[in-house]
Amino acid sequence: MKVGLKRLGKKPFFEVFNEEGERLGLVDFEGKGKLRLSQECEADEAELTAEIAESEKRIARSHAYFLLSRRDYSTGELVKKLRELPVGEEAARAAADRLTELGYIRDGEYASRVAAHYASAGCGPLKVSAELRRRGFDSATADEALALLEESFDFPEAARAEAEKKFGALADLTYEQKGKITAFLARRGYTYDQISRALG
Repeated sequence: MKVGLKRLGKKPFFEVFNEEGERLGLVDFEGKGKLRLSQECEADEAELTAEIAESEKRIARSHAYFLLSRRDYSTGELVKKLRELPVGEEAARAAADRLTELGYIRDGEYASRVAAHYASAGCGPLKVSAELRRRGFDSATADEALALLEESFDFPEAARAEAEKKFGALADLTYEQKGKITAFLARRGYTYDQISRALG
């Protein structure tokens, strides 16, 4: 089959296209050299497919190391970021799995740090949970991090502190004032039980 190559800016890999202009995947310099690929060259389809799969795994792994050298990522977050390259789902997952095996990704520890950060910033458990899921943690990891946090963190006390910071002293509140504070704390992710205890 006849293929074409396109370098993606200064990145060390190329997009591969077939004659109809359909994108087939990515190859790195190693894959390009191995198959002697050039613009509008002939390539064996089976060899090309296999090399694209291997190249994308190398590309994903290399980029994953780079990303993790800058900050922590959850597995889900990292896979999503790698897919922006764009490499296939399989290559992105393989890279994340390998870095988890090597200990570079520790979802449980990272989820606990994220949960503690948002709780100390005045967020209730519902908002903490939403943030954990937004960051790509699976449900089990997010639930475990939140459960661990709730063992040591006093959410009703934190809700009271947030309300006092926003509204001042909470003594002798009118029905209308309680309604405003309740709505504010609910938006911050506190449960109605925690809000009731904070205002009680």
